[in-house]
Amino acid sequence: MFCIIASNSEAQSSSNQMGSLLKSIDSLTNVINSERSKNQAQVKELMRQLAEKEEEIRILKTQLGINSNVKNTEQVKAVEKVSKTYEFVQIGTQHWMKKNLDVENFRNGDVIQQAKTTEEWILAGKQGIPAWCYYNNDEKNGEKYGKLYNWFAVSDPRGLAPIGWKIPEFEDLNILDTYLWGDVGIKMKSNSGWNSWNVEERCKTCINWDDEQRKGKLCSSCNNKRLKIAKTNSGNGNNSSGFYALPGGFRNPNGDFEKIGEQINFWSSTPQFTLYGRYRYLSNIDNELIMNYATKDFGMSIRCLKE
Repeated sequence: MFCIIASNSEAQSSSNQMGSLLKSIDSLTNVINSERSKNQAQVKELMRQLAEKEEEIRILKTQLGINSNVKNTEQVKAVEKVSKTYEFVQIGTQHWMKKNLDVENFRNGDVIQQAKTTEEWILAGKQGIPAWCYYNNDEKNGEKYGKLYNWFAVSDPRGLAPIGWKIPEFEDLNILDTYLWGDVGIKMKSNSGWNSWNVEERCKTCINWDDEQRKGKLCSSCNNKRLKIAKTNSGNGNNSSGFYALPGGFRNPNGDFEKIGEQINFWSSTPQFTLYGRYRYLSNIDNELIMNYATKDFGMSIRCLKE
């Protein structure tokens, strides 16, 4: 239930002002996208200005009698969804979500495109469109590992992280790495779900055999493969940090999925030059939180940090 509290002239003036503000928002958004990879301080100031304009829009809507009762119902539900409470774990001075990000809407309720096919994923990457997908396009993987997002979703000014959270900057991941110093991967990885891996060595039984000897008989230790498994290592961690990192894999720009069970990649919000985004990853065969960067059309997991 609402009432219109503005006169016709006041309504016209407010409507004109709203039109001007909307143009300002479009302009600021374009500048933010342009400047994001150049100057982080300037981007933060522009986003502050953007927030001010959006607040003025909200006030004008109230003056015109346009309240939340006449908003798109689905968009309201989406905003409420990204505003919900999330479980977190404290590691040092930081508070991290306990699970990978799994949202379908930006903070303002706008829908993020789901790339359901290889063609849709490739097109989103080429056109710089924010997009997400499930690993192997299987919703069950989403329930376990969360969604994979391209970096265009990460950097969108509408805000991918839920209210009260942020996509970590690369420095935030550095702080996490420093705090957990020493076998960081073991401390972050879950205690199950990671693939084991083998260490191989030259077979000592037949190491000196020549080709004629191999033709005449089969090595009982290696079946003439010349290599023998020396040790099988677990890829699991002990999750002593409580971070509970699971090996959800990633998606290539060409749409291929890779490394489920073996690797987890975490986007940061920090760009690397113009074409790349920075990230860190954990592997089943390594105990480090490894630094890297990739083109923005890769699909990776996100673990949010409390603002």
